[in-house]
Amino acid sequence: MSTPTVPLSSVVALLEAEAPLALAEPWDNVGMILHPGGDPEVRRALLAIDLTPSVAEEAEAGGFGLVVAYHPPLFAPVRRLAGAGPVERAVIACARAGIAIWSPHTALDAVPGGTSDWLANMVGEGEMTVLHPRPDRPEAGMGRIVRLAEEAAFGALATRIAAELGVSSVEVAGRPDTAWVRTVAVCPGAGAEVVADSGADAVLTGEMKHHDLLALAESGVGVILAGHTETERGFLPVWRDRLERTGGLPVEWRVSTRDRGPGLNEKRARWTRPFSWYLAPMRGAVRLATESPAETRRAFRAHRAFPPVRATRRPPLRSDRRIRGYPPHRPLPRR
Repeated sequence: MSTPTVPLSSVVALLEAEAPLALAEPWDNVGMILHPGGDPEVRRALLAIDLTPSVAEEAEAGGFGLVVAYHPPLFAPVRRLAGAGPVERAVIACARAGIAIWSPHTALDAVPGGTSDWLANMVGEGEMTVLHPRPDRPEAGMGRIVRLAEEAAFGALATRIAAELGVSSVEVAGRPDTAWVRTVAVCPGAGAEVVADSGADAVLTGEMKHHDLLALAESGVGVILAGHTETERGFLPVWRDRLERTGGLPVEWRVSTRDRGPGLNEKRARWTRPFSWYLAPMRGAVRLATESPAETRRAFRAHRAFPPVRATRRPPLRSDRRIRGYPPHRPLPRR
């Protein structure tokens, strides 16, 4: 008994219904990135955040006819495909194996029920609206803003978001952990431009450039940075289930098991010096440990116990010549 297959054009039509390409930002490179030619049959489709050589190898070994890469692997104009970098090698491997590549990126961020809505649900119960609605479709657009049903302490909010995303830590700045928050602006990935002028008490995104972060922190806005792909990757299983449930196509949808982020939020970096160690103006900036409330409290106490060292502070003089009864910092008297 043969396994049913579906023409690639039908699978792409389903994907474009889920994430209409017209909703993508003008600068984005969405849609069909690599087409093998004709209208090949697709039996299995692989979902990933980034197309890497490992993901391409997984797709070829697993008999996948389509890779849906959230981030477009080809973004800037391509002058040559010589296999010099990992992205080039991955694209060449897919082309050699006849695997199509399709990317939704900001179209999936803007559509209702997409990545932005999924991330906004991590904030808590409240009223969610589109931050930058499209004139032709007000229910879609970039970013979301959540007005919480009840105010939340900034530190508790950051800890809850880290737990919801399943990361060991998030970076926060701009507000002390005891400050109250009512409104939160949300954008997955690198959303500084989207949330910058939101007027919210706090913002949640994946990453920011230094000066964008500094400007928000100095204006008193709480900033929660949970990692670029960490604010996107968790949506893939949700999207897979929806494609299987409502797609109506006999296609096997799988989430890549070899798609990995840089790992900046792994447990080995659970507690590091806060932003304020390097950037004094960012008051109250800390790195939260989320394994348990007790560890979080110990981390805050450790931060208070070790303030930034001033350049004028000198270590105490020490001597290798010590005798019993003398403190270790006091040199042995001369005879």
